[in-house]
Amino acid sequence: MLRSRHTDTDNMEHQILGILSLLVVYMPIHRYFLVGGTIGMVIAAATTVARLAIRIQKFGWDEALAFAGLLCLIITGVTGKLYYSMKGAGSIPHNPRITMYYILAIGFDLTILLARISAPYSIIRFGRYQRQLHYAVSLFLTAVLNLVA
Repeated sequence: MLRSRHTDTDNMEHQILGILSLLVVYMPIHRYFLVGGTIGMVIAAATTVARLAIRIQKFGWDEALAFAGLLCLIITGVTGKLYYSMKGAGSIPHNPRITMYYILAIGFDLTILLARISAPYSIIRFGRYQRQLHYAVSLFLTAVLNLVA
């Protein structure tokens, strides 16, 4: 009696893969980036607004930097939505597309850098080694300015 090359486990794997393929939503890859970016931006904005609301009575440099980062995040989100919602390369002239790309790239970098600078200022305000932390922040800012320039 000849046996089939396919066993019960092969059939089960085939059935599982068939079910999983029904669960996967097929979208263009840039849609995944938009969904992930939107979720991340909403979480970042919500936590920043909560932080600013909690510390409104003791507003310092760290909150000012966090607020500036929130503004950059909003600008980056709006620019990203406009940039990625364009249909085709021929519908809009080249110069506005390039301008929006650079606003998006610089806004994204500024959002991250302002958040990273805000964190050491929070530590400086509540910490004990303020002189050393000011020195570390100034070195960090110097390094950032050298990278951006």
